[in-house]
Amino acid sequence: FDAQKRREEDAELFSYDKYFDAQKRKEEDSELFSYDKYFDAQKRREEDAELFSYDKYFDAQKRREEDAELFSYDKYFDAQKRKEEDSELFSYDKYFDAQKRREEDAELFSYDKYFDAQKRREEDAELFSYDKYFDAQKR
Repeated sequence: FDAQKRREEDAELFSYDKYFDAQKRKEEDSELFSYDKYFDAQKRREEDAELFSYDKYFDAQKRREEDAELFSYDKYFDAQKRKEEDSELFSYDKYFDAQKRREEDAELFSYDKYFDAQKRREEDAELFSYDKYFDAQKR
């Protein structure tokens, strides 16, 4: 009976040992799980920070490229606008130059007409004078 009792007590103690070992393992596992969760979370935060940093870098890079492209478009459209304005001004200049030439030509034509008429009057007077002289000579 003593041996039987010892076996039962040993079995009970073994059972308690298994329970407490299992309990201890659960607590250790829980603690390790907690550490794992903490370190995983920490690692994720660091990776997120690194990715955020990359995202900020690439966003900034993209903005710089877009700004450069927009600046290029702005320069193109400014140059295009200047060309159009220069063309318009050139057109006005040509118009006003042509208008001025027409006015100068009209003025010169007027002077030419005046001087031609003056010259004809002088020639007519001279011829009239010759006619009078020859008529008088003839008479």
